[in-house]
Amino acid sequence: MTQAEATSRHIWRDLPGERSEDAELLRSFVDEVRVRQVSDTRERNLALGRLVLETFFASDQHDEPPEALYGRRRERHVSFQALRRWPDPPASYNHLNQCVRVLLQQPHLPEAARDALPFSHLKALLRLPHGRAKGDLARRAHTQNWTERRLQAEVAAARERLGLLRRTGRRPITRADRITRQCEALLEAVDAEPIAADEVRALRPILARLYEVLGELVGGGGESLVLSGTWVASFLRGNARSVPVVRPTSEASGALPT
Repeated sequence: MTQAEATSRHIWRDLPGERSEDAELLRSFVDEVRVRQVSDTRERNLALGRLVLETFFASDQHDEPPEALYGRRRERHVSFQALRRWPDPPASYNHLNQCVRVLLQQPHLPEAARDALPFSHLKALLRLPHGRAKGDLARRAHTQNWTERRLQAEVAAARERLGLLRRTGRRPITRADRITRQCEALLEAVDAEPIAADEVRALRPILARLYEVLGELVGGGGESLVLSGTWVASFLRGNARSVPVVRPTSEASGALPT
């Protein structure tokens, strides 16, 4: 290995606490976080972001700024990652990352908006890439006094326009699917074991209502079905081969078949 290569390798590993967990560095950082917790929420969180950069990613050995080193090396920084496991932390690892990301976002926002919007609004803007859409929403949120919920809705709409929504994942469950599963669960419960006479009496009101609804679904057109109890069970199991006799509503008794 040449001297230049050795020097380059040394420079790559010179960040404070990067090669191994530095307990003293971590205790000092956590103590400083606790001190800063008493300040205003917005300014406190921005200060926490600066503290992360100064503590773990600032080095005289590097030409790169802490912001760039954070972006490339935070996942492999042993001491910074150790904050995930720190007992009773004053701020979570995820929150510290959000503080840094909001801090790095500030130069990309209109000056008036970045100086006035609360931290919750600045955090909502993280879901958009830097650019015109983010700047425009920040400006409008500031001038029109948007609530956090309104800004989140506008960000979601902007993400859809920009094609940033994820298209993968499970197919949405339809209402018909849910009803089918509920009917199958009902059948399973009924078939599991014999139903005592007192239980049947307790079930009759809901079964009568179910019978009525099924009649409306299958009959349609304002007509009511006179269904046999056997056909209802067959219908729920998906085994019915034909629609039972349909009689006008005036002829239907509305009583549950026996």
